[in-house]
Amino acid sequence: NMHGWMNKFLAGYTNWEGTVWWNDGDWPYIYFNWGSGAPFEGWGGDEFSLRLWRDVYFPGGSYDFRTDADDGVRVYVDGSVVVDRWWDGSGAGGVGRYISEGYHEVK
Repeated sequence: NMHGWMNKFLAGYTNWEGTVWWNDGDWPYIYFNWGSGAPFEGWGGDEFSLRLWRDVYFPGGSYDFRTDADDGVRVYVDGSVVVDRWWDGSGAGGVGRYISEGYHEVK
C-alpha cells in the first residue's frame, strides 16, 4: 500500500492512495528507484513524500534494515522505528534487529 503527497512533509490531504507492485524476486521488501524523477507523471523529482507499507513474513532471526535515500527516510517494523534518517541529504544507513517468526508490518 502507498500514500503520496506532493510535498516533502507528508502533510495535508494525500494526492495519491493505492496499491503498488514491485519485483519481489529481486527486492523482497520495499524498493523503488526513480532516479531524478518522481513516482507519478506530473510530479516533480523533488518535494514529494511517500508512505509505503506491507506485511512481510520473516522466518525469524537477525535482519539488517538498510536504506539509501535522497533526503529523509524512516523505517518502522510493527510501529517501532528501526531506521531514523529524517533529514535533507543523501546517503545510506542501516541497523540490525532481531525479528520473531511470523508476519510483521514493514513501513
